[in-house]
Parts: sequence; C-alpha cells; structure tokens
Amino acid sequence: MPHKIEQYNSLSNLEKEHTKSVNHRNEEDKRRGVEYVMSKILGFYKECMELGPEYLTRMQDEGEVT
Repeated sequence: MPHKIEQYNSLSNLEKEHTKSVNHRNEEDKRRGVEYVMSKILGFYKECMELGPEYLTRMQDEGEVT
C-alpha cells in the first residue's frame, strides 16, 4: 500500500483532481452483507433523511446553527 501512496503523492494537482477515489469493504461489511461501499453510503444518508424533527437545526438571526 505505501507504494500506491507514493505514486499518488508524485502526481500533479491536475492529475489528482481527475483520479477516482477507491473505497474498499472491510471484513465487517462483508459479514453484514454490504455488497458495495456505495450502498453503505446511501444507507447512511437514507437514515439521516429519516430522522425525526427533533434532529433538525435552525438558523438564528446571527447566522449561527442551533
């Protein structure tokens, strides 16, 4: 893995912008049946959207989040 990091560090900023990120499943995800990392990410956001109104935040007049 350090070899891959060295390769990434040697890229120019423009090349880094066009490099796709790679996500790996860990062993725990495999045991739970998560087939794709993206499904895990989407599941997290779906759960966030299903939170009740007690988790909503409001903006105060000063622009602070409460």
